[in-house]
Amino acid sequence: WVLAIGLILIAAGAGGIKPCVSANVGDQFGESNRHLLERVFGWFYFSINLGSSFSIWLCPVLLRDPNWGPKYAFGLPGVLMAVIVRMTVKEPPRGLSEGVQTVQAQATLKEVAIYLWSRPSFRHLTVAAGLHAFVSYGLLTWLPPFLIRSHQMGLAEIGTYLALITGV
Repeated sequence: WVLAIGLILIAAGAGGIKPCVSANVGDQFGESNRHLLERVFGWFYFSINLGSSFSIWLCPVLLRDPNWGPKYAFGLPGVLMAVIVRMTVKEPPRGLSEGVQTVQAQATLKEVAIYLWSRPSFRHLTVAAGLHAFVSYGLLTWLPPFLIRSHQMGLAEIGTYLALITGV
């Protein structure tokens, strides 16, 4: 039950955050640099896959080394990501990309939730992203122990193969 609850929470979180990240990237561009959006999104999605592959390869390597271990394999990436996000991400003013200068009254969380849930596209995307996250995170959680037990593979070898598979 604990695994299922954990996967459900991960899936719900991933289903809720992924659409927001893309919108935040798009909000960084106004009329003067809108022509760069296609290139930026290309690099954005490429860097997500590259980072996933790199971390899937590096974490088992660090985990296997007695001088590094779990505190570096899992803690260091989280700390570095928090520092980089804090230093680089600034939320743009609302309406920046549309040229809106007036401040509108903000909707409540309930109003936003009701509006979003009334949109079939939002419901479908949320369910699809949640199911995708549930399956992919479940597989990545199940596969390494299976390969260790059934095929006597080491963590570094598994990390290398999974990095290649997920990066492609």
